[in-house]
Amino acid sequence: KTQSNAPSGTPNQLLMLALPHHMEIITNPTADLKLKSIFNPIWTIKGKMTPLVSDTWTLQYTLLNPGWIYDLEVIPTSNLNAIGQALQLDVLSVPPYASNPYGFGKQSSRLANLALIADNLGIADARQKALTKIENTMTSWLVQSNTDSLLYDTTYGGIIPTLGVLDKQADYGSGWYNDHHFHYGYFIYTSAVLIHLDNPYYQSHKLLFDSLIKDICNHDKKNKDYPY
Repeated sequence: KTQSNAPSGTPNQLLMLALPHHMEIITNPTADLKLKSIFNPIWTIKGKMTPLVSDTWTLQYTLLNPGWIYDLEVIPTSNLNAIGQALQLDVLSVPPYASNPYGFGKQSSRLANLALIADNLGIADARQKALTKIENTMTSWLVQSNTDSLLYDTTYGGIIPTLGVLDKQADYGSGWYNDHHFHYGYFIYTSAVLIHLDNPYYQSHKLLFDSLIKDICNHDKKNKDYPY
């Protein structure tokens, strides 16, 4: 609710407070100077907040394309050698084993990152070891042969784990749509690496990978299977 001494013309409109990083990229609405004048500064650990009266905000981001290749010339050769040696040991570590999607996603994305580093350094053997471990353990999630299979929820339109449906405390609340952008973000990052390094594997499981993207970020208003 707006304050009783808010400017005329604003009753019953939504009042929200924007953080500085919002104000840097917001295109609508613009800050209302009258509202600013009636508010005492509201400080947070991220800076001073700005009052805005609007039902919607429009934030305009400038997206960059970082590419896949890092600039190795800026790293001394001795450091590159140390990275390569550590990498070949790291890819021998225990493969992803977590039984919940959040834990497994984190473990698989770590290996995906190692695969990218190995590819960038030209260490084909380490890259293949990392990819093999990812794919050998990821497949059961993608074909629903594991104990906590991913399901499509026909009620709300999303991807949820089996155990999370039975118990809202299981899988860190994923069955009740808690933190899907975290849980499935790791899967999506891994799928991006697979597109880059082993596209045939990705293509054979494209449907579920794409479904996870739509679960957290469905950009297609015509797609009624997932919320826009």
